[in-house]
Amino acid sequence: MFILDPKSFLMPIEIPNEVVKLQNDWLQRREDRGNKDELIQFVEQLRKTIKKTKASERAKIKYKKLTAGKGVDLYFQKNGVEYLFDLKTNQINQGGGLALNQRLIDWYIYRLLKQPDIKIKCQIAFPFNPFKTKTWWEKQGARTYPLQQGKDALVENEFWDFLSGMKNTWSYINAIFEELGNEGLGNKYQKIFYKPKKTERK
Repeated sequence: MFILDPKSFLMPIEIPNEVVKLQNDWLQRREDRGNKDELIQFVEQLRKTIKKTKASERAKIKYKKLTAGKGVDLYFQKNGVEYLFDLKTNQINQGGGLALNQRLIDWYIYRLLKQPDIKIKCQIAFPFNPFKTKTWWEKQGARTYPLQQGKDALVENEFWDFLSGMKNTWSYINAIFEELGNEGLGNKYQKIFYKPKKTERK
């Protein structure tokens, strides 16, 4: 695994019209709950669309830093594939999946405009599952639509196992936290985590 700088991931100032049309088409298609199209199909069409534009024209496209809220949290290369992750908390707002779906589509466009043949995978990660009686997907799945489990979004062990190459990685991480807690790590840094309240002057 080779870690890449998330700040090096840039967005184009202007996107070719043909790509914008494809982008809008796929945003609408993915909103339709009866449509089971996967983003891998979008990527294939995107590559073909981009390649129709001459390399000399693509070279003229100028880039800038990602705008606030669109940044990449984790960016690395593994087995010849570039991976981009947006790390999210375990709770997702109603309809939040549509915004996250657009983020993935945008990332694919930004990267492939520069190198249409590069191998790339963009995903959303929910590193922690707080639900004990049901899976995260049973509790939050409806809100994440159209993100697909294991393809567009990874939860807890799906994410950690991919990074480590091991199984049940979260159980090891959780065990370490419990061990540190038993050793009184929280008490050691209590002044940092819990600042004392200011006393009122009489």
